[in-house]
Amino acid sequence: MARIIGTDGDDILVGTAENDRFIASAGNDTITGGDGSDIIDYSDLEQPVTLQPVVIQKGVIGTDTFRDFFETVIGARGQTNIIDATTGSTNVSIVADLSKERLEIRVVGSPPIVVKVKNFVNVIGTNQNDTITGDAVDNELSGSGGNDIIRGSAGNDTLNGGDGTDTADYSKIGVSSTIFIDGTFQKGGGLGKDLLGNFENLVVDARAANNTIDASIAPSALFSVGDASVNVNLESQSFVINNVPNIGTVKFKFINFDNVKGTNQSDTIVGDRQNNLLFGNGGNDTLSGKSGNDTLAGGLGTDTLTGGLGADKFIFTNVLEGVDIIKDFKAVEGDKIQVSQVGFGATDLSDFSYDPLNGSLFFQDSRFAILENKPTGFQTSLDIQLA
Repeated sequence: MARIIGTDGDDILVGTAENDRFIASAGNDTITGGDGSDIIDYSDLEQPVTLQPVVIQKGVIGTDTFRDFFETVIGARGQTNIIDATTGSTNVSIVADLSKERLEIRVVGSPPIVVKVKNFVNVIGTNQNDTITGDAVDNELSGSGGNDIIRGSAGNDTLNGGDGTDTADYSKIGVSSTIFIDGTFQKGGGLGKDLLGNFENLVVDARAANNTIDASIAPSALFSVGDASVNVNLESQSFVINNVPNIGTVKFKFINFDNVKGTNQSDTIVGDRQNNLLFGNGGNDTLSGKSGNDTLAGGLGTDTLTGGLGADKFIFTNVLEGVDIIKDFKAVEGDKIQVSQVGFGATDLSDFSYDPLNGSLFFQDSRFAILENKPTGFQTSLDIQLA
């Protein structure tokens, strides 16, 4: 393999018919690889490089122009090197996978061009439909225009879908995940915390248990929960945020989630066939578990709870939280009322009573729930649990 080394001036470098290795230097160079499998190596440059459609920007020390494609591009070691595929063309898209050191350039009507890319950290896509995958370091991945798929990995990454209908895809990450209302995405197993922006769809790993939508807090402080409320339907995979400042209503599609925590406003939360944990938090919430053995906790406020099919638990942590309405308590399906012994100050199940005439449940003299279907045969000694 021939080694071709430029000067710190503006060079014109031309490869041989064999496999060549070009060693980058300062200056505004013009490089032609020629035949063979050629490498352009910026590893010792000590400047961050940006790979663009026909040039490489070398920090503040110059710009190289390519006369043909290189099979391998090696970025500077220890630098935040960028693949920037931004172009005004309407017939070019990319598939970039940093974990595999692979960049595939797709031009309509032509075979894909595959380039090995080493030491690159960030990616900016085209205005078409791109697929971008990060690696284990802290990546910044941006889709620009088009309907993009951006796949997160380990590390504390920033993912931005840009324009179009974009998908943040964590379907193969292998751990449970939590998405917060401000776009903070916490990955389990110590894999890191990402920040998501401008995505319409979010897919998590269906093999992992307890994937959670948490609208109760905004860890990044980029978004204030404030007066926002949510409508969540795990069955239809719909997540809607209401009363977003300066915007109004924002709609998303969230796929493969199991659990939901609501806001301090009045939320509507619907489960699916899984064993869901639905927590209303504050406000007068409406929770529906659908099928599955669900756990429903209204939290503060006057909440309406529907377990649906399955052995459901209705959670009460404090007698002062408000009087909740349970629409469909069915002991025959294994439903239970679970009460916090500490929160209520309860010492025995004899502290509880049930009025079959109106379905009211009492702790001592305080009503804390109404069983709207007025189940016959309800027994506090069997159907209430202290926890």
